[in-house]
Amino acid sequence: LREINRMAIARTFGRQPGVSRADLTKETGLTKSTIGLLVQDLVDEGWLFESDLLATGAIGRRPTPLFMDGMRMAMIGAEVSLDSLNVLAVSLTGEVLDEMSEPLPGNRPEEEVISRLAELTALLAGRIQKKQRRLLGLGVGVPGAVLDQSGVVKLAPNLAWRDVAFCDNLKHKLSELGISDLRTLVQNDYDVAALGEHEFGEAPLPDPLVYLGLGVGV
Repeated sequence: LREINRMAIARTFGRQPGVSRADLTKETGLTKSTIGLLVQDLVDEGWLFESDLLATGAIGRRPTPLFMDGMRMAMIGAEVSLDSLNVLAVSLTGEVLDEMSEPLPGNRPEEEVISRLAELTALLAGRIQKKQRRLLGLGVGVPGAVLDQSGVVKLAPNLAWRDVAFCDNLKHKLSELGISDLRTLVQNDYDVAALGEHEFGEAPLPDPLVYLGLGVGV
């Protein structure tokens, strides 16, 4: 429940940068003490930063606006397409910090695709960590049907894959390259494209949001 509340607060700043703790209490329905504790945690960890006090003209303590901190953390997103491997790092505010792309080395999942993806990810992670940023996690989009909880690719017909333990194999390869304890999620490529648009697209987003992907298939 605590993690759900923390992410609800973080998402509020994605939609409404500059809100105060008092605004959050009204927005989320959480108590002032809960908001105070969770916001301070997020500030200390690098999710948020406090700006100058707002001059509202009202009597009493002036509210302190808070913003998503785009300077201290980063996330890595990777895409396995039918002809390329693409890896990029973004800040919490969606700014692209670094990126790499190269042709797909083949279609053998473990020996070619996962091994090379791990190498690119480790290289990019090293470059980001040299900039004193903490990595939150890695998300991978794969062109096939994926069991989200396990990261197993059940079927990727255009790559001739079936029942590939993509997530476990990728984490193992990353560990061999010195990248361990990095939270890793694997999902269908257009599912994550829609999620990315939902998290970082320009507000206000339509409800429902429909993402239409036209590539080798529909």
